[in-house]
Amino acid sequence: MPNSPNTADTLAWAPIITKGPTRLPAICLKTQSKNRPNSAGMQYHLGMVYSKLNDKNNATIHLKKAISLAPDSPPAKDARTALQGLG
Repeated sequence: MPNSPNTADTLAWAPIITKGPTRLPAICLKTQSKNRPNSAGMQYHLGMVYSKLNDKNNATIHLKKAISLAPDSPPAKDARTALQGLG
């Protein structure tokens, strides 16, 4: 299912929650987020991948985008917490 944004999101998110490698998930999520730019969940996940890669600038961009897309959603809540952790 190479063209499925949900599959790409799941496969990219799994290494984050299992503390696995993150470079490939970043590439995968970046590609799929272009297909679903209005998905707060995908933007949150991409922001977290960048955070794990110590790319504070891109992490901040995507976490803020997750918040702006759906301010009252669970991904936005998690994104706010993650932004506080970035300092």
